[in-house]
Amino acid sequence: MLAISGIPLFSGFFSKEAILHAAFEGNKLVYYVALFTSGLTAFYMFRLYFNIFWHNQPTNKHNHEHGLWAMNIPLILLALGAIFAGFIPFGHFISATGLPLDLHGNLAFSIAPYR
Repeated sequence: MLAISGIPLFSGFFSKEAILHAAFEGNKLVYYVALFTSGLTAFYMFRLYFNIFWHNQPTNKHNHEHGLWAMNIPLILLALGAIFAGFIPFGHFISATGLPLDLHGNLAFSIAPYR
């Protein structure tokens, strides 16, 4: 939830900021639509989280076995990817021209776009 919401230092933050920065430089209308939809995504992800984990518990209790490794290992791997994948410099490996693309994170742009 934190990664897809674009919370800083999670993988979704880096990709969201790169897309928003490119849209800001290219087309302001696309930027504002993307900014609105990224905010909407964050709102609905937090809404989903609070509805699932902070809502009243159902009255029918089932005794499901928790801690099955067949379920926990994929979840742990996905969580690690969501936390650390943003720090991998994908621009050096993947670009449209084949040349390394240096993506600079700008915290000031993340807070408020300039110009």
